[in-house]
Amino acid sequence: MRKIIILTVILFAVCCQATEGQTEKDFKLEIKELEIIHVLGMSSLISDNYNLIGQLWERFEVRQHEVSNPVDSKIGIGISYGIQSSNSDSQKPDYLYFHLVGIPVSEIGEVPEGMTWKNVPAGLYAKFTHKGSLQNLSETYAFIFNQWLPESGYTYDPSKVDFELYDDRFDMEDAESEFDIYVPIVLLAEEKK
Repeated sequence: MRKIIILTVILFAVCCQATEGQTEKDFKLEIKELEIIHVLGMSSLISDNYNLIGQLWERFEVRQHEVSNPVDSKIGIGISYGIQSSNSDSQKPDYLYFHLVGIPVSEIGEVPEGMTWKNVPAGLYAKFTHKGSLQNLSETYAFIFNQWLPESGYTYDPSKVDFELYDDRFDMEDAESEFDIYVPIVLLAEEKK
């Protein structure tokens, strides 16, 4: 049994069911080979209180100008990692994980005080576009992990991290808002080699 699972907000996928009838076309699925992405930003230990992630973004935005070597300062990346349950006997376990919010940089140079960095490893990723309110995000994750992944011919690659990419399509107040979720994958046939 793994205690640590490296993926973004897996608790959404574990506790929620996909809306009946959702398909790949509802989420604009693409399979992409990505190069390494260096992300510099701020990180915090998070529990089940997802509002803390929004607060972390607010704190980072005030200091974003301190980041050297930005690739595109209009792109935000959120990475959750080190997810583990602190109460494995419970029907509803308590989750603790680190969440990093930041921007992609061309290289990790000087890291400002109070900031940190993480690399998104190169590899194969399934890219899903979430459209709509963040309140519906659990449906997207449920579709990815409970419906698409088991039927896809791929498996989750735990040696990498999944992440969310926010660009100019994202607007928290807009019902048509969009952002991308990248899930690291491996072909099932390759995994057995």
